Amino acid sequence: MSNHFVKKWGPNWGPTCPVPLARGLPHLRFKQTLINCAHEIYVVAPLGKIFADAAFEQVNVALGFDEKYASAGRKPYQEVDINDTKACGVKLISTSRIVGRVLSNLNVRVCDRLAVQDGRAQRFVDAAAEDVPHILFPFDRLPNNWYLEKEV
Repeated sequence: MSNHFVKKWGPNWGPTCPVPLARGLPHLRFKQTLINCAHEIYVVAPLGKIFADAAFEQVNVALGFDEKYASAGRKPYQEVDINDTKACGVKLISTSRIVGRVLSNLNVRVCDRLAVQDGRAQRFVDAAAEDVPHILFPFDRLPNNWYLEKEV
């Protein structure tokens, strides 16, 4: 699955989980079918493709995506529907950054939204589907130059 954002509901509205986004109706239907049929859902996404603080509508406006365009590359993002029951089993597998790296602020926001403590796979293998933690693998073998790191 491609881009995602972390949806934070209120305390009585359901759990927080990564929500897959889709562009175009066929893509949305495909992802929705996968979500509806799955017992375990693992959203695999690089950290840089996660929208932690913006609603998908804001992202569409910022990127100039709109239904009026014929090109699939300009179609807007739509949110795949995940109900509260499914949300408990949706887990993020991504990368993380240490403080001072290009994506470190985004890393902090994602970890905060998902209540990720250390981002490691400590409990992954033995956990039941609903207890599997979100996993953010360290990705810090990067150049010490900000511009080169951004390029990577």
